[in-house]
Formats: sequence, structure tokens, C-alpha cells
Amino acid sequence: MSKVIITTSRRPTKTSRKFVKILSMIIPNSLKITRGKYTINSLLLQALDLNAEKIIIVRNKKGNPGYIDVYSVDIANFTLSKLCNIKICGYKLVEDYKHIPIN
Repeated sequence: MSKVIITTSRRPTKTSRKFVKILSMIIPNSLKITRGKYTINSLLLQALDLNAEKIIIVRNKKGNPGYIDVYSVDIANFTLSKLCNIKICGYKLVEDYKHIPIN
């Protein structure tokens, strides 16, 4: 099983940070990293240190998670290649449904 690093864009919103936390719990063998001021190259170096094969970056759109970028780490050439870009539509957390009564 390959290791996966999950992080956010540079200036994530609170909902994006929650989404990344949930993703890291769902995806097996994943590690959540607080990005801070890391560049893409810094993330690559960290992935190489941790022997991770994939990097997932969650980007914002209008204050919510909007896109998931999946990168593959090429250990031999020390490069990243973008595998796919997933657009997120209709994002809701389970916590957002607390006020709805269940009959």
C-alpha cells in the first residue's frame, strides 16, 4: 500500500481544513500535513522523505473545498506529475445537519 500525503492550498478555510481531516481518516495509509508556507517543491521533498507516492492538495472555491488535485511523486527523477483534478460540487459536512430533526 502506498503512502499518500494530504494537504490544503496555501490559505485554507476552516471547512477545507475539516475536509482534509476527514479525507485523511478515510484514505488508508494517508498523512495529513499542515501546509503553511510550503511550496510545491517543499511538498515534493517531504513526500520523498516519507516515501509517499501521491500528494493530494485540496483547493478552495468560494470558501469551501472546490477542487482536489492529485499528484504522483516520481522518486527516480524527483518530480511531481499531476494525475487528475477533481471538482467538488455540493459540499456538506455531517456536522451541518445537526439542527435537522430526524423522525
